[in-house]
Amino acid sequence: MHFTEFRLINFGLYPGEHVIDVRPSRPLSAQAESGGETTDRPIVLIGGKNGAGKTTILEAVRICLYGAAALGKGTKRAAYESYLLSRIHRQAGMPLHHTFAGVGVGFIHTVGGTTHEFTLRRMWQRRRSGVSETVQVTRDGLSLNDQEMGWWEQFLHDLLPPGLADLFFFDGEKIQSLADDPDYTLLGESIRSLLGLDLLDRLRGDLAVYLARQRRSGGQSLDDLLSDLLRRRDAVEAAFRHAHADLGRINSMIAHKQGKIEEAERHLMNEGGGIAAQRDMLQQRAETLQETIRRYERAIAEQANGLLPFAIIPQFAHVLKAQLELDERVEQYIQVSTVADYFVEEFAQRLIWDNDWLDDIHLSKQKREKLTSGLNRKAQAIRDSLVREDATEFADQTVVHPLEKDARRELITWLDQATTLVPQQLAELAQNLESALVELAAVEATLFDLPAEEAIQPIIRQLSTLQRELGALEVQKQTQETVVQQLRQKREALDREEKELYTRLMRGDDPDYRRQLASRAQYALVRYEEALRRAKITELEAAIVECFGRLSRKGRYIRRVHIDPETFMTTLYNQKGDALPREQLSAGEKQIYAVAVLWALRLVSGRALPIIVDTPLGRLDSDHRQRLVQHYFPQASHQVVLLSTDTEVDAALYADLAPAIARAYQLVYQPGDASTRVTEGYFPAVYEEARRRNGVISVAGAAPS
Repeated sequence: MHFTEFRLINFGLYPGEHVIDVRPSRPLSAQAESGGETTDRPIVLIGGKNGAGKTTILEAVRICLYGAAALGKGTKRAAYESYLLSRIHRQAGMPLHHTFAGVGVGFIHTVGGTTHEFTLRRMWQRRRSGVSETVQVTRDGLSLNDQEMGWWEQFLHDLLPPGLADLFFFDGEKIQSLADDPDYTLLGESIRSLLGLDLLDRLRGDLAVYLARQRRSGGQSLDDLLSDLLRRRDAVEAAFRHAHADLGRINSMIAHKQGKIEEAERHLMNEGGGIAAQRDMLQQRAETLQETIRRYERAIAEQANGLLPFAIIPQFAHVLKAQLELDERVEQYIQVSTVADYFVEEFAQRLIWDNDWLDDIHLSKQKREKLTSGLNRKAQAIRDSLVREDATEFADQTVVHPLEKDARRELITWLDQATTLVPQQLAELAQNLESALVELAAVEATLFDLPAEEAIQPIIRQLSTLQRELGALEVQKQTQETVVQQLRQKREALDREEKELYTRLMRGDDPDYRRQLASRAQYALVRYEEALRRAKITELEAAIVECFGRLSRKGRYIRRVHIDPETFMTTLYNQKGDALPREQLSAGEKQIYAVAVLWALRLVSGRALPIIVDTPLGRLDSDHRQRLVQHYFPQASHQVVLLSTDTEVDAALYADLAPAIARAYQLVYQPGDASTRVTEGYFPAVYEEARRRNGVISVAGAAPS
């Protein structure tokens, strides 16, 4: 399916009725509707400054299609009516002017090879008792009757499931949320919506209710199992409380022992333990200085392996640099003079041998020779203007070091660094190394002069005993924590056993056919969900890798993606097969990754639906913006409605996007009455700049009116 129009009536910033034609550049075939092909111009570009009403258009489409469900699950009627009233346009500086508003969409959908055109209008009006809301639907110009309206909502939800709306209608905030998503909750919700797992949950819940009713009327076996489960759980709970109390007792003993150790340490400090503390501090400082000295020595060695040899002989470096710069100027002179001389020689020969250019001019031989001589002098003058007089000094010079231009410039840069930056760095390293050596000598001398520790040995032995006892208690604590953790795991296992109890009982010998059938159905749903998750997540992993490779400026930077089927935790792997933490991605790469995930989810869904994107480029650098413009928007779907500011899709990106744009509009905000009007054509300044750069730009409705 694809949209044909968006309609806003007194909605938000839009007073009166605004109809935006969003049809692609040519009618879509049934093959394109099914995803088999795309239009040559799938993009409808709608530009507007911040606050001009771009998000309002996306909001209007959602409200028109889904009503209260567009505001989220569980939205109460009162909250929905309050929202509808808040979206009725108010003219600035005046009391409430309009009492009604509405939104509408038109779309074309092919069913069973037959193409139908639908229009959907959702209108509401302020009433004393609240809000009066009406929904009107036409198919091929005829209104649906009451019976047809009864299945309309189900038809629309099958065509555009609310759970999948975020995969096709999204904004920059959605991209940012998916890029951050620390616990993968948003990704999990998207995958669950993609797979329809909420429907499976409802089915399993209904079956559980049915089985519970059958259990109450069909015997006590389930009650016996539940009673046994409760007895085992009581035993585990009692053991858990006892183990937890023992762990608390051990923690108290550890705290007491730590207090004794602190008391002994204070005694040691008072009796001369400061010597030991000072010795430890000095030894640590000596080790730190030794590592620092080794680091400086390595740095000096690296300099020696680099540009240091040139820094040692600066006169040679200056001479070599001067010769390289002279070679560069000589090469330029040779290139220019060669071309100029060739021009003069070729011109002179053409004047002599190609006489047909004078056939229509009746001149005497003397005048012809004078004309030819004058033209030769002009050619020579052109040659002299190309070869400056101050460059003739290079005529007798030769290139001493024939190098490529880039290699010569790089070598000149190295020579500059060798005579300026390297000596400074080396002097700084030498000074730091000398300071570290002097300080190390002082520390080692102080260590040598410290007195012996015989006077404090008894206190040290007592402290050592206390620390051994503390270590034993720490071992006991770890053991007890393991016991507590095992009991906690047993509790969790009992919880899982309770959840799986229905499935286990379903496999027993029960004469009740309906219970067997329900049991098998519930078990099949579990297996089906597992298989569906594995299959679709595997497909999604491959799609994410493919989409990210198309969008990232680093190409196939990510080789593999793994998504845990239960937690949806995602692990990325680079080309070497090493795990790549998502935190190592730059902010722009996270945004590109999020777009790749949305693209992949859309591909895996298998639904050929339009895409509406609101301000998706705000947080991206220029390279990633260009990748999206060139590789995502023209290929994302057979119809893409792009809502953008002039700083997102600027002149350069507009020129790149132009071949794929079917229609372009600008939302012009009018501060005087706080309203917005829709005009054909993108931002005039952006359009003209793109046209100046790239010449004629062919876009339907692209030229500003």
